[in-house]
Amino acid sequence: MKREVTLRSANDKDTYREIISSLFGSHDLRFSPDRQFSAEVKCVDIKDFRFACVHASNQLGVRQHKQVEKDQRDDLVLFTSLSGAVQLTQNSRELTVRPGELGLYDLRSPSVWKHSDPTAVLNLVIPGEMLRRRLSGLSRKTSFPYKVSSGVSRLSHGFFMGLWNEVEGISSFDAEVCTRYLADLLALSIERGEKSLPLNKQAARRALYHRSIAFIRSHLEDPDLDPQSIAEAAGISVRYLHQIFEEAGQSVCTCLRDARLERAHAELSRPRTIAYPISEIARRSGFRNPSHFATAFKRRYGLSPRDQQNLASAREG
Repeated sequence: MKREVTLRSANDKDTYREIISSLFGSHDLRFSPDRQFSAEVKCVDIKDFRFACVHASNQLGVRQHKQVEKDQRDDLVLFTSLSGAVQLTQNSRELTVRPGELGLYDLRSPSVWKHSDPTAVLNLVIPGEMLRRRLSGLSRKTSFPYKVSSGVSRLSHGFFMGLWNEVEGISSFDAEVCTRYLADLLALSIERGEKSLPLNKQAARRALYHRSIAFIRSHLEDPDLDPQSIAEAAGISVRYLHQIFEEAGQSVCTCLRDARLERAHAELSRPRTIAYPISEIARRSGFRNPSHFATAFKRRYGLSPRDQQNLASAREG
């Protein structure tokens, strides 16, 4: 879903407040009295994600404890400045994000967001649990706000900007797939940007963890994919593989099952797959037993595979 709003007068401030609160949770917004108010907001929803490009003359946004408790928003916000500088304070930490840089903050904590000059900011609202699943154990404790500053962040920034520029010209399915890739890149940026960790065994384990995850995702259609083959691909023992995944907070088998279910869910969400038998989609996702697949799918998503397929077809129609 796409939405664009242009606001030009002081009377539009309440409308702007409502839009910002719907995007990023409840905020107290204040504006400089000596500067004319103007704002433009463009939003694009992609399944579990939401892009929002916000141009505003100036603002001070305060999100308080009571608003956090009321909203119960478990979302993270990735953002970059398209013009101007943005200052964000959260958990007694302050960061400034300028064009070409990426910042990340948590809607579960109070924050203060401000810029005194006209500024354009591109945001992506990401489900918190979705990103945390992509992080290994210690990185899940990353405190926010966070400035993504590793070398990988340049790839993340370029991908973020490129996806925004093309999002209206690609299918909703492709947009969702690309946005999940961006979440993968962001997780990798956070992992690589942990300055407090030396290049020791912990860093090596993280690298092996990500190598194993990449192998899993590229071989999901193989029904014989198991801890043994994953360990062999990573060049480690099965026991060590299990240790690495336990440190990341998830077993190897759970990770493999969830990745297969995500693949199947993405396939079933494409309207054109209505012609494919459920058993075929299960097979392409690495499930041998269609009945086992159907049970696991409904437990995870609350719908049967057939219901998900019909829902996607109805949306297209």
